[in-house]
Amino acid sequence: MRIIFSNHHCAITILTVLVIFKVMLLSTRPQYDNNNDDDDDDYHVSSSSPYSSSSLAKEQRQRVWREDIDQWHADDDDGISTSTTRTVEQQHQQPIQHQAEQPKHPINNYDRNNDDNDNSTTTSRTSTSSSDAPLFYHLSPGSSGSRTLYHASCTAGFPSIHHKSFCISQQRGIENVSDSVVMGVRSHFELLRLYTLAYECCKLHHAKGDEAPKQKQLCNMPLHTWVSQIQTHLISILQSGLVGLFDTPYPYLAPQVLELAKLWRSAPPIIAMTERNAREWAMSRSKHHALLVCKMEYSYDRLGASEFDVLGCYERAVVARRRDNNNATDDDSTNNTAPPPVLHLRFWDIFQYRARVNVASEKNVDLSFQLGMERQMNRHQLVYLPMADYAPDMFGVHSSSSSSTSSTRIEEEDVVVDIRRLILGDGKSDVNINDDDSTTERIRSQWREEYTKPLTCRGRVHWNMDNDSLVEVYHLPKTCADDDDGEEGLSSRKDMLSLIHNTHDNHAR
Repeated sequence: MRIIFSNHHCAITILTVLVIFKVMLLSTRPQYDNNNDDDDDDYHVSSSSPYSSSSLAKEQRQRVWREDIDQWHADDDDGISTSTTRTVEQQHQQPIQHQAEQPKHPINNYDRNNDDNDNSTTTSRTSTSSSDAPLFYHLSPGSSGSRTLYHASCTAGFPSIHHKSFCISQQRGIENVSDSVVMGVRSHFELLRLYTLAYECCKLHHAKGDEAPKQKQLCNMPLHTWVSQIQTHLISILQSGLVGLFDTPYPYLAPQVLELAKLWRSAPPIIAMTERNAREWAMSRSKHHALLVCKMEYSYDRLGASEFDVLGCYERAVVARRRDNNNATDDDSTNNTAPPPVLHLRFWDIFQYRARVNVASEKNVDLSFQLGMERQMNRHQLVYLPMADYAPDMFGVHSSSSSSTSSTRIEEEDVVVDIRRLILGDGKSDVNINDDDSTTERIRSQWREEYTKPLTCRGRVHWNMDNDSLVEVYHLPKTCADDDDGEEGLSSRKDMLSLIHNTHDNHAR
């Protein structure tokens, strides 16, 4: 019995020594960094690519975006936060009033004729999943180069939008078009409506002054509401099946589009740039186009009034206005017990409308404005050209004058080949979709099966500010496979499943 007890005591002693030794080994084990191959694959982070970051970090950034938008919608009309809590009823989605019920292709947005929507939550209007669709994003302003890229993208079979135009099918309407693509196109036109609203209100204020908000009630929209709705629709677009983003307003929302693409697209965007001579572009743009620009005092580094960085313009204006309010309060704090003035910004407080210049009279040319536009264009190209995966020299910036002939012009069919190569990997591609080659091939094989037919039918959507309606038309009816009535001009079929329905506009079909 004594021998058994002695052996048992010896075994316990040995086990205790082994445990202590193991603890000592663990305490001296080298600490591996996050990029060590021994780490869990789910948390392996490549510092060179934001698209290979952990799902946890991505979800955190997605939540931050949604919380920011929630906060905008918790603000009252004066831009002052009233509460961080909302009732269940406020969180429900509000349908667009001019959208007819279409269960197959739902889009839920705020009721634009309901004055109670300023305090409603809109983040639930979009899904919570990322999109596996490719993204071909043209960052250069102007329609000359972007129009060529847009038509090439449609011909290559990729659902695309270009300002008021869209291509999603070979026939009119949305029959047999995926819900994801339809969601993206509808969100695009809601986003374009918001951008056009700012333009039209600033134009009206330019002509009528303080009478503008009295003549157009939509011009009373608080800027914080406008910004939050833009962010909401951008998220919806990036979560959708849209592939090609061209022309206004996307070059002016570059920081937000690129950041949201990291959060809501499985693959990084393929960035296209069509470089311009900044001075020539500024002269042409300021003379021949009516513009909505950020005021110089709120532009980036005050380089000059600019179309670029629309939401950054708003953020800088808010900071400046609040600083001015605080300074005014501090200067008069000894005798003034009243609360500080509220921040209540309208479109024309930070943006301005610039009319076309009468070219016949050089006296009307604002050289300082042109110089500011030139500086801003130089900065835009300096920042984004290095990111470009595709930068065709459409404007001969890198060609000598003697070689810039019609024989060297870039043809649309060549651009079609280039776009398919960049997205689908047809031939050699320089774009790295993912660090894992097997993942790259898997994604591209899915795309090759999906994008097989040219999207020949070209549609267009116009916004009527007077009754706040969207009107769907087909400006090139002969390109649509279902055109059997021979009708010319802006036309659409009465029996088609429409992209846009207006409940209060008799002309929309």
